[in-house]
Amino acid sequence: MQVQVLPIRLRFDSLSAHEQERKLRTSGAGCTETRTSGSNREVRGIIPTIDSTKSLRALRDLCLIQYGIQAIGNPADKASYINALLTFPVIACKQVSENKGLKSPMLSQVEALEATLEAMGIPTPEQSALLKVTMEGS
Repeated sequence: MQVQVLPIRLRFDSLSAHEQERKLRTSGAGCTETRTSGSNREVRGIIPTIDSTKSLRALRDLCLIQYGIQAIGNPADKASYINALLTFPVIACKQVSENKGLKSPMLSQVEALEATLEAMGIPTPEQSALLKVTMEGS
């Protein structure tokens, strides 16, 4: 099986402003520096599916191991883990708007990144394998 790393296309020049915003939030809620966009339906699209019949241990593992988030409230209560799973996307977007952690890059920075990726080209299968091995070690 051959895996290739392809450059990311970030330009939406041919789209109207409304279409650009909609395109950016297709996969769920979008975060901007000033607000959180996206309908409740869109936010639900990025929240993991939660089965209320899961055991406390399964919910704890989902939060702590898979997503790296803490329970909200009593860690001996399933509802604390369910609350954490339901609220972390909204909290993450709010943190972006407050400039905590990850920050939204300026358009010029995104364009510079795009130009850099285009200049780098597409890796050969051997280069892709080297990248994969390097990432496995970290």
